[in-house]
Amino acid sequence: GSGEVSGELYGDKLALTQCSGSAPCPAATNFQFLGATCVHADENVFDQSPFDGVMGLGPNALAIQGTTHVMDALVQGGAIGANQKIFAFYLTPNANQEGSEFTVGVDESRYTGSMNWHNIIPGSKHFELKLASVSVGGQQLDLGPGSGSIVPDTGTSLITGPATLISAISASLGPVA
Repeated sequence: GSGEVSGELYGDKLALTQCSGSAPCPAATNFQFLGATCVHADENVFDQSPFDGVMGLGPNALAIQGTTHVMDALVQGGAIGANQKIFAFYLTPNANQEGSEFTVGVDESRYTGSMNWHNIIPGSKHFELKLASVSVGGQQLDLGPGSGSIVPDTGTSLITGPATLISAISASLGPVA
């Protein structure tokens, strides 16, 4: 992400909004989150952004002050089983449509074709994946020697990498309004 935040930890109930059956959804009690009271970022990026809050989805190693990852908290609260620790996110391609969606599991209405699974690189601090190829608009880009790795991160609007790769992606995407 960009910048730093500080504040106090608070506990609240974290529940899913949709469950099977008519019983109330199980919840994680005393889910810890940070009430940000001080934000330090370049160019007041947080002041200019239309969002209510941020929920970290990164690995436990990135959690602050020993807090619990949201998926682990849902398992501990009985909202999901240990084998259901899969989450997905959908970011709208339409600038005039609000936001994003976070789901536990996979929403098959949000994609076509088959699902591809990738192993996280062992020992990485982030959800780091081996980069095999990059395509923009159906055209595969030349990655050059040693394709490297990527970190998919919904918590940033930045894209970084080797200059040749970023230039090729930018040129393929064209101007973005």
